[in-house]
Amino acid sequence: MQKSSSHAEQRKGPQSSLIRASERHSTVISRVSRSRRTKTESRHRSNEVWQELESTVHVLDNGVDRTPLPLQRRTNANGVPRESHQGMSSISLLLPLESSSIFHSSLLNASSIDALNIASNTSPYSPSQTGFVTASSSLTSVSVDRRASVFSSSTFSAPGQTVQYQAGSFQFEDAFSAPKKRVLTREERHMWFEDKTTVVLCETPTIMLYTHQDEIVPNERKEELQEVQDRNAAYAELVEAKRVDEGTRFQEKGSWTFIAPKKSIHCSICPPKKKDAGALQVTPWLLRDQFTALLAEDTDVMKDEEEEVDEEDGELEETGEEQEKEVPSETTGEQSSLSNNRSILSWMFADSLLPTLRVMERVVVQNTMEEVQLSYRGITMDPAARRVPRASEKEENPNVEEAEMAVAAEVQDPNDVAPAVAATPLLKSELPPLRMSEDIKGLWTFRSPQTRDRSVTCMAWNCKENDILAVGYSAVRGQDALGVEPANTFQGGIVCCWSLKNPLAPERVIQLNTEAGVSSVAFSYEHPSLLAVGNMEGGILIYDIQKDSNVPAIKTTLTSGQHTGAVWEMKWVARGKERGEFLMSISGDGRVVQWAVGKTIERVAPDLMTLKRQGGAAFEPVVADNGTNGGKRNGDMQQRRRRDALFSRQCGGMCMDVSPADGTVYVVGTEDGSVHQCNKSQTENYELDYAPHSELVYRVRWSPYSDEYFLTCSADWSSRLYRLGQSTQLLKFDSPNQNAVQDIAWSYTNSTAFATVTAQGNVELWTIMDSIHPRSTVQFLDQRRLACVLFAEQDAAVLVVGDEKGDVTLFRLLSPYYSGMNMLADEQERQLEEAIRKAIS
Repeated sequence: MQKSSSHAEQRKGPQSSLIRASERHSTVISRVSRSRRTKTESRHRSNEVWQELESTVHVLDNGVDRTPLPLQRRTNANGVPRESHQGMSSISLLLPLESSSIFHSSLLNASSIDALNIASNTSPYSPSQTGFVTASSSLTSVSVDRRASVFSSSTFSAPGQTVQYQAGSFQFEDAFSAPKKRVLTREERHMWFEDKTTVVLCETPTIMLYTHQDEIVPNERKEELQEVQDRNAAYAELVEAKRVDEGTRFQEKGSWTFIAPKKSIHCSICPPKKKDAGALQVTPWLLRDQFTALLAEDTDVMKDEEEEVDEEDGELEETGEEQEKEVPSETTGEQSSLSNNRSILSWMFADSLLPTLRVMERVVVQNTMEEVQLSYRGITMDPAARRVPRASEKEENPNVEEAEMAVAAEVQDPNDVAPAVAATPLLKSELPPLRMSEDIKGLWTFRSPQTRDRSVTCMAWNCKENDILAVGYSAVRGQDALGVEPANTFQGGIVCCWSLKNPLAPERVIQLNTEAGVSSVAFSYEHPSLLAVGNMEGGILIYDIQKDSNVPAIKTTLTSGQHTGAVWEMKWVARGKERGEFLMSISGDGRVVQWAVGKTIERVAPDLMTLKRQGGAAFEPVVADNGTNGGKRNGDMQQRRRRDALFSRQCGGMCMDVSPADGTVYVVGTEDGSVHQCNKSQTENYELDYAPHSELVYRVRWSPYSDEYFLTCSADWSSRLYRLGQSTQLLKFDSPNQNAVQDIAWSYTNSTAFATVTAQGNVELWTIMDSIHPRSTVQFLDQRRLACVLFAEQDAAVLVVGDEKGDVTLFRLLSPYYSGMNMLADEQERQLEEAIRKAIS
């Protein structure tokens, strides 16, 4: 019995152990299933949160997705996204997915592992291995369920499931197939609700929106390194200056940005231009006064007529004694008729009549000369828009054919050609007989009955209104042997102010109070209405062209120091911003004088320069004496030279020009051909003597684009180009017709072009690149002497020429070479220097 009982106990022992093992196994399975449900729920939640973040955070750059990618690479395991990176510890795989990133760092930073116990029990029915892993973590602020996690490493025989586990290396491989969805029972749902859920809060990944890389320059690139260091030093100095500044250099101010108002395209049209017509402005009260005066005159006329009717009726009824009173009644009638005529003609003496007629004349002239006036501005008129039909070439200039026939006759005496050409008198604005190059077009001529029998001596453009041209004329020349009475009652010199608004008549005519002719004119820069006029007697007057009067606005004082010769040229020179300007003049008496202009014109002592004749310049004989004459002739010549030497110490000045860069430096030309550079600070000696001409110098002109170059022209048939400070000439331009060059002018549209006029009626257009042949020419067929030449100060190339017959002719230069081609002043200066360099090389 004892043996049987003991054997029974022995048989019960394994059964009880199996029962306990099965109970333990069921408990483990329930726990594992609960933990799996918790993990699956947390995985789904983390996946939803991750998808929501990915769908909301985007960075777009011009339609391109620039959203930064996470530093960890996400992988899928069993349909659940995982995050992994290189060098990731395998122990993190043992932790739950939702807390892997937190516990990974905590386990790595942990000081020690508290416990690592692995218990294993084997059974013939279900061998299993169970391990309990616990670790101490430094995370104390996160609420985490610290229950031991159970990982089963058993090898089940169920199909599609394999689990391998190595405790030594903590490697875990999971190849579970996709879990099947199963409906939870009521007890399982209750346990799921009662179970604790672990919530892990993670920080949002950093999103980089902009990254700036500093520029690094290697030491081998010394030039770039020095440039960067200088820029950094300048910036550091600027920052330091702004830091220590007390509000003197750097100030913080706000600014408003205004948006221009917009308007519809169909409304964008320029309004018609309006202009005040001066005398045509009529106000209501002026109309009322005029109507009142007219009514009063009509009332007086009616009363006079009624009185006459009453007197006539009384005469029929009265006796013979009363008829004696007829004489007073007749006289009264005559007086009334005279008063009526006077009232009718009173409008002809109104002050507003002349301005009104002047405006009407301008309108008529602009209608008839519209094409040439547009050509003056460089605008080509459409033939379909021409209001007046264009005349043929013979109708425009009927004297051209006669002049060509006269020249073709090869008359030996050139003076015989002029009567043949000038047989027909020219009308207003009609061009004289010309022969021009193809790239030149004649526009019109400023001509008036007041300028007949006068010569043009000088011209000047207004400094502000470039369409106003002041022309000085000489006194009336002597009449011919036919005894024709002069056309002008005034015999002295005059100044005419011509305007483009009316080329047929001058806008303003100034008559000098002397019989001497005008020798020079100059407009003021600060006061454009003031015109300085010099005459042949040495007098200087200043007129205000705004006033219709021949009385000078400013006169010279009756003191010593007046010029005794003709004033050949004058220049206004600015003193400074607030010091005004002064007037310089050069005269045939050999003096350069400075004048202070105020209420009067006063000479500033001493004279700027007294010109001296160069030794042997003017008295060298053109043809040497061959010695065939006797000694008496030689003696007379010596005595004459000694006598002339007493009077030839001073040299007459002919022209001058002031440097545009320095108002104290000026260049003068003399009658003996010398060219001197002078300075206001030196009144006795010249700064520099340039290579002289062999004859008198008519004009000196500084370049409008460079203060280093100036031109001269002389009676020795040549023009020369000089550089400031260099005594020798750079270039020489000889007239191909061997005529004296009377005047020279620079072009305002091309820095390398200039024009000259000669004494035999030739206009020559030169370029710096060619010093042998002129580029274009104009020939007056009657060979009149040309005295002045100017270029119009505008964008279109227009040439103005004055001659001895009182005509001022305008020419349009059609070649693209003479146009400015929209070049700036610096570009024009470089073009001039480059052309000179090529010409002299």
